[in-house]
Amino acid sequence: MDEREPVPLVVHHVPLSTTFALLNATTCVLDPLLAEERVALGTLTVTANKFGEICGVHKAGGVPLDQRVLLRCTDLALERARHITALLTQSLGITAEH
Repeated sequence: MDEREPVPLVVHHVPLSTTFALLNATTCVLDPLLAEERVALGTLTVTANKFGEICGVHKAGGVPLDQRVLLRCTDLALERARHITALLTQSLGITAEH
């Protein structure tokens, strides 16, 4: 602040993470409760933004994951990122640029 006037941070890209508990190769639970996490054989976290871009994927645990389940989880994460970004934008009174 001694050198120059601060400028607001402009954030165009807000990645949001969605976590799934992997109960077996074909069954997952979106936003698991603690009890569901305890019986899970692994987790999958998909980070996405409102533009439909997957920013990151992290799978923990040794359970194999069926490719259809992985695709369904990424679709849900993308849908959820769009929805939550819209809620945040509305709640904060931000004008949508894209």
